[in-house]
Order: sequence, then C-alpha cells, then structure tokens
Amino acid sequence: MWVLAFNRFLTFVLHDYDDALVLTWAFALGEYLEERGWRSSVTDTSVVELYPQHDVRLPAEITAVEGEITRVLGALRLDLADPAL
Repeated sequence: MWVLAFNRFLTFVLHDYDDALVLTWAFALGEYLEERGWRSSVTDTSVVELYPQHDVRLPAEITAVEGEITRVLGALRLDLADPAL
C-alpha cells in the first residue's frame, strides 16, 4: 500500500495486488470548510470526508495511475457558483 498526501486535504491511497492496482482517495472536506470559515450541517465537521463511491481497479502500470490521478483532480475542480449546478 502506498499513500500520497497530495496536499493538506487530499490523500491518494494505492493498494498493490498481484494482478492489479486499486486506487482510492479521501478529501478532508470538514477541515477544508472550517479553514475557510464555512459550516456544514454536520456537528463535528473535522471528521467529514469526501471519497469516491467506488475505488478504481487499474492495470499495474504507472501511466494508468497517473491518468486516474489526473482524472480525479479534474473531477474535484468544482465551481460552487456555477449556475449549471
């Protein structure tokens, strides 16, 4: 298992199995909100995490891992003021 602390809030975890890699991630949403002076409806925001509904199974290739991390980073770019939301 490898852990990459991408920044203070986002962590990627890669599990190495014999035939494939499984990539998941967690974003410390509660801490992110608190640092910006925002609140959520959860009482203890320090434990609120955002994570994927399903982990991703990848071939054991570095380019596959790089591609998935790039995809996740793109998906996490969220404009809260976007009227299309």
